[in-house]
Amino acid sequence: MTEQQPQSNENTRRIRAFVRTFMSPAIWLFAGYQVALLLLLRVDLASFGENVSSLYAPLVFTALFMGLFFLAAGIYQSFAVSQSVIQIPMALANARRIFSAFILLSLKAGLLGLLAINVLVVFIQVFTGIEPGVLFKTYARYLSAIVSVLALVFVYWLPLVFVRGNFRLLETLAEAFRIGRNRISQAGFLAALLLIPPFLLMLLPADFADAVVIGLSVIGELLAWVAFAYCAEYLQSVGAPTPVAQD
Repeated sequence: MTEQQPQSNENTRRIRAFVRTFMSPAIWLFAGYQVALLLLLRVDLASFGENVSSLYAPLVFTALFMGLFFLAAGIYQSFAVSQSVIQIPMALANARRIFSAFILLSLKAGLLGLLAINVLVVFIQVFTGIEPGVLFKTYARYLSAIVSVLALVFVYWLPLVFVRGNFRLLETLAEAFRIGRNRISQAGFLAALLLIPPFLLMLLPADFADAVVIGLSVIGELLAWVAFAYCAEYLQSVGAPTPVAQD
């Protein structure tokens, strides 16, 4: 009985993560926003004139990406402070209180990622003699898979950040890695969520239909939200202090 109980709790947590994700209006708003953004990125802006493509487009896309980050921050925070489905007003209210800290954390994580990529490129160039341009062109197709593997290694990072309310980059990365290593027996479930969609995308021909590519991207995003909901609930269950939600 004592051996079956933890597994029963684990199965319940997994099912609840799926239900909360797919029943949350805020998640579907995020998915629709993502589809609209992916479609806009495929528009040939040069056909609308030089001013549109060189001046207005960067400003518009920056604003759109900031909106996407704003909504994501609100959903992350809502999962961290609640165990119910995420309503749109809840996500927007939580985004207002956490957005600046989330953007700062994202910038630091982005800079760390760029530094790691540059170090890796230099390392490979020194030992293989391949030019950086050729290297990037060769491995660009595998970039999403590489990012997904890193997301699996540090899958508890963003849930930990929001559940603990701790936005220190290196400290939370180290702790998230330790948690993932200690819960390696549960990694198969998270690996299926995070790795299957990007690896399927990687296998698709470059000229494959945009609708299929966008559809797989959205499915991958939804499964990533399932992983976040699962990890956040686990951290809540082990007693991580949870920040208070604001209405």
